[in-house]
Amino acid sequence: MKRILSLPALAAFVLLGASCSQQVRPVKKTARPPVYVGKVEQVYPSHNYVLIALAGNIYEPGTVLISQSPGREENRRVANLIVTEERMGRARIPADIRSGAVEAGDLVFLYRNLAAPESSGKKDNPDPDNPEPKTDEDGKEVTPPIS
Repeated sequence: MKRILSLPALAAFVLLGASCSQQVRPVKKTARPPVYVGKVEQVYPSHNYVLIALAGNIYEPGTVLISQSPGREENRRVANLIVTEERMGRARIPADIRSGAVEAGDLVFLYRNLAAPESSGKKDNPDPDNPEPKTDEDGKEVTPPIS
């Protein structure tokens, strides 16, 4: 009788020990998808800037953007852009070309630093994917155009 009681107890201890000995695997963070800003509508190479047709939000002056040629071609064009202070309504914004090559029709995305948030030194904007709502001169919230 003692043997029958000890067998289930032994099995329970083995299962308990096996479950406790498993290592906890760290959860991998999934990469955040790129934030699509719009398309390059016009390029002004003599003045070193582009006009971007927005797909949604209006971005503050100084916001860094990345443009790239559409498709999966081997010699992909990439450019680094920065939003200027000029405003052309809610549907378009001008941006200076900081580096790279850009053509009309290139896709524009919000730049995100790939370094860890602790090492970037920036703590002003906690979530660059969801910028704070923009306001006009009267303090009213500006809503992006509906595409």
